[in-house]
Order: sequence, then C-alpha cells, then structure tokens
Amino acid sequence: MLAASRSFLLGLIDLVYNLYRRFIAQPRRNRWFSAGYGDLPSYYYAVDNAMDEWKRDGLKRLSSPFTVTWRKIDSGDPAVLCDEGFFVSPLSRYIGVPDAVKMARFLFVRAAPGGPLPPTRSIVVHTAATGVSTYAERDAEMARPLLAHGIASCILMAPYNGTRAPEDQRKHYIDNVADYMKQSLAIILEGVALLRWLDKGFAVDGRSEHPAHLKLGAVGLSWGGAMASCIALTSKLPVACMAGLGSDSPRVMATGAINWQIDWPALQQGGSHAEAQRELVAIFTRLTFAHLLEYAEKPTIGSVVQVSAENDHYVFASEGAQLHESLRRAVVPGKRAELRWIEGGHGSAFLRCREIFVPAVVEAVEALD
Repeated sequence: MLAASRSFLLGLIDLVYNLYRRFIAQPRRNRWFSAGYGDLPSYYYAVDNAMDEWKRDGLKRLSSPFTVTWRKIDSGDPAVLCDEGFFVSPLSRYIGVPDAVKMARFLFVRAAPGGPLPPTRSIVVHTAATGVSTYAERDAEMARPLLAHGIASCILMAPYNGTRAPEDQRKHYIDNVADYMKQSLAIILEGVALLRWLDKGFAVDGRSEHPAHLKLGAVGLSWGGAMASCIALTSKLPVACMAGLGSDSPRVMATGAINWQIDWPALQQGGSHAEAQRELVAIFTRLTFAHLLEYAEKPTIGSVVQVSAENDHYVFASEGAQLHESLRRAVVPGKRAELRWIEGGHGSAFLRCREIFVPAVVEAVEALD
C-alpha cells in the first residue's frame, strides 16, 4: 500500500510539474530556435577542429596553464568559502563568440579551513540542467550538502545562460541551432580545462591553496548529466562521474516532452514538421558521447554512478540506457559503472535532489578508492 501511494504521489508531482512547465512557466513568446538554424558551418568548423585535436593528442592544449581571476562571494556561512572564478573559454580558440560568452565563469564552494566541516578531499565540477541560469539552485541542493562529505564544488555557468547570455537573448532560449550546439561544445571544453587545472593543484586568489591530485569528478542533471559524461570522458583523467537523468545526445530535445518549446515553423523552411525534426536530430547527433568514445584510446573514467528515472517523459528510458551502455565502456576495467533506476520522472527527481543525487555523487567519489 505504501509503495502504491508513493508511486501515485510521484506521478502526481510529475504531472503538476509538466503542466506548470507547459502552461504557466513557459510564455508562448519564448521558443528555441526562433531565428532558424543559424551559422551551422561555423559550428561544424569548430567541432571538427576540436575532434581532430581530440583524435590527435587528446586536446593537449586544454592542459596548458591558464589564468583564473577571482571575485570573492559572501557565502552566508562562516564555515563555507565561495569565490567566483573567470577564465577565457577554450571555444574562443576555435571560433568567434559573443563577448558575454567568451569568459567562462564558475562558483567555487568549499569548506573554510579549520571550521566544523570536514577538510576537502575531492572537488567536483557541476554542469547545468536546461534552463538553470544561476548558481543558487546547484549551490543549495548539491554543493552545500556535499561539503559534509568533504567534497567541494566548482559550479559552471553555462555559456548563453544567465550572466553569460548575449544582451538580446530572451532568458535561456537560444535563437538558433548553431549557437545551441556551440553551447554544448563550449561546456565540454571548459569542463575539461577546469578539471585539468584542478588536477595540477591551485591557489584561490592567494588565500586558499589545494594540493595536486585531489579526487575529482564531473556531475550534472538532465542536459547537465550528458555534459558531465562528455567532460569526464574527454578529460582523460580517472575522475568520478555522476550523470543524473542524462542522455547520449540532445536528440531528446526534439523528440521528448520539451519539443513543444521549439519554434518548429522557423525550422521547416518550406518542408514538413517531420522533415524539420529529422534534420534537427541529425544535427544534434553529429557529436555524441558514443562518438567521442570511438576515438578514446582506452577507458579512463574512474567511476560512474548514473541515475535515471523510470517514468521520465523528458529523457526516455531508452536514452538513459543508451548513455549507460557507452559510459560503462569508458570506465576503467574493474571500476564501478552503475545504472540506478528510480521511481517517478524528471520533475519529482529534481525535487528529491538531496535524497537521490547527493548520495550518488558521494558514492561515485568514494568508488575511486
């Protein structure tokens, strides 16, 4: 009886979440790709060059020293230190990007030395879910609880989102397909650069030093779960990966519950909706985790705990299973590669973040031992 009541409650939460997203939180004027496909040749040029480097030397340039500038942030808790870091996005090496996008930003959340929290033993890089345009939610629901386990966080601000959005952009709704794809490529490159920088040891504005070779990880939910997976693989470091509600590619945006947010007439260009959908899926699947894995010399990910929802209408169960099939092949033989199914869907999983995803991150980090 209790199990049936729980399932009913989770289903109700997901129904309310979906209805809210569709009819209240999403004004009709806000749509993805209202300006059409954009400059796809420039994206193809950037991604092809990045892939050529990945095949040749594993993006060795992302291991080069780079400068991080800092801005101190009031954490609201004397036991917690927060600083916002800035560095030039590696994407700008391949292609011109708007000024707001050019500078990568992340919030570094860690325990204050000598305070009541355990000392830092690990640092994880957080990637954002679709529509997450601030640090606040990931800080409160993931980073702060992880501090109790000795895990610090670098929370990446996604390009074209929040403080990195171009001035004329409406919220997080990128108006063309090419820039949307550049966004994902930028996040992968930025996440890899950040992990390799962390791996070498670093100082924060001269105030707080950390040794090299701390345990590292990449974590994220939904689109962020897909990005975290790509970052973990592309880093070529034995990092932990927690991919929550993730998929192998962005195709779910065109085929899942979010597809109604796309401005389909702007993409049809005289063709049918079905033709536009096929074209969009083809663009979305040009670079996927599985494609990256084809060019990996050997498995390098240190551990994976993947969490997928049984009744997810945003990321279908088949997409979660496909991502895991690729992820487990990217994990060092003998290391943990778990796919964990949870009750409910996308919305109810986000509401249970501390219950579901925080323990999964802790387990992924501890599995590195």
